[in-house]
Amino acid sequence: MLQHSIEALVLNPRYAELFAEYELEIARRRLEAVGFDVEEYLRKLPPRGS
Repeated sequence: MLQHSIEALVLNPRYAELFAEYELEIARRRLEAVGFDVEEYLRKLPPRGS
């Protein structure tokens, strides 16, 4: 379910450019704090522009 969280969407390359670097880091830390594998989530996303 965390893949549908605001934090996950913030890290999605499609939207990440809308956020400051510190906001991206906060989102990543929050997800990792609850055991969410951010790198796996990002690998599974469709290529940008698809």
